[in-house]
Amino acid sequence: MNEKERHLCLSSLNEEQRQFLQTYIRQSKCDIWVEQLAQLKGIELNSRNDTDELNDFILVDVLDGGYGKRPHQCECGRALRFQYIVKHTRKEIEFKLGSECFKKFTNMDTSFVKDVKKGFNKVNKELDDILERCTSGTFNVNNFLIYADLMPSRYVEQLELNLPLSQKQEAKVEQLIVEKEAQLAQKELQETYEEIKDQLSDEQCGLLDSLSEDERHQVIIRMKNGEVIHCIEDIKNIDFEDIIDRNEILDKRSNKAARTQKKSVDQINYNTIIDSHRELLRAIHARSETIPSNLVKEWTVIRDMIERAKSGEDIDGGVLIQKLLIISNAIGIDVLEYYEKG
Repeated sequence: MNEKERHLCLSSLNEEQRQFLQTYIRQSKCDIWVEQLAQLKGIELNSRNDTDELNDFILVDVLDGGYGKRPHQCECGRALRFQYIVKHTRKEIEFKLGSECFKKFTNMDTSFVKDVKKGFNKVNKELDDILERCTSGTFNVNNFLIYADLMPSRYVEQLELNLPLSQKQEAKVEQLIVEKEAQLAQKELQETYEEIKDQLSDEQCGLLDSLSEDERHQVIIRMKNGEVIHCIEDIKNIDFEDIIDRNEILDKRSNKAARTQKKSVDQINYNTIIDSHRELLRAIHARSETIPSNLVKEWTVIRDMIERAKSGEDIDGGVLIQKLLIISNAIGIDVLEYYEKG
């Protein structure tokens, strides 16, 4: 997006939205300067406000004179649209510069200046991403506001202004969601584990404890979902080795289900997803709290694919089926029940 296109997109927003984005971009550029400088000096800062230790110039503000205007001036005398105000953390020295004069007046390391400029370009691209999403209207703010308690307050404010998140911000939120779901799944697993351990012999407990976390998770879930392998009442008599061996059986069933699926697994739409996978999706949703932590992200991806399809986008049917089979297998769902009927 060039400057004119960016200006037109910004002009279509209301004043509150423009002010928010301008503040966000300005703060992001200041943060990049501090992060790069701390990295260069090998210093770990406890907070963005604790910059005295850097003992160098930091960016404190960025002034934007507006599209097509150059009301500001660099120390070298050049007229500027964007003026970068840098100030030394310990000395009473301040410069008002254009980006081409960073090194000349601050004597900063060449690689640092290069990395900062590269970071500024990424910030500009992030702004373009937000504006493009505003224009397209494909971003559903409400899909993310339901996770407001997990997000940084700045993200929440952005969404409440009806501004879409950038791809970078969206990825961050998805990571936070995955981490939260993993925590809940781990808590559920631990509670189930403690409940089951009380009913097992020392030998059985020893075998459970010898498994990796993910293996133990799958064994416990298969025990809990008794309709697939064993009833919960039969726990004391369970042959653990037999349960673990049945992973291979379920894998073979999953592969057979995939072969049984006759519909195209290329690009599919929302109606095809619902017609082909509705019941399996419902079954997985009912057991979503039992999904192993290493597969929680896969479930998030599946839900995102469905939302995109619902918005009119065609998605990769093969990828969707593969992810459904993996999760179904992990939580003890016999997918053949859902794909043999047709």
